[in-house]
Amino acid sequence: MIGSEPGTGGFQIPHPSVSPQHAVMEATKDGWFVHDLESETGTFVSGPATSGWAQVLPFDRIRFGSVECVFEPGPIQRYMHF
Repeated sequence: MIGSEPGTGGFQIPHPSVSPQHAVMEATKDGWFVHDLESETGTFVSGPATSGWAQVLPFDRIRFGSVECVFEPGPIQRYMHF
């Protein structure tokens, strides 16, 4: 879970443009994917807004609201840098 709410069980992004429960990311056998949880400000992968699950490739830029991150696959605790 990615969101502005503390204790979401994932990554907290304390920014007004990020919803309390904004998006989820999941690793599968086919790679990493992100899904917007009907946030008010959207989730974007390298430009376009996501609709449903969107694949995230190494070094893609992911924007949650107005906060942009770079996806760097690795250990789960360190896969994104803000």
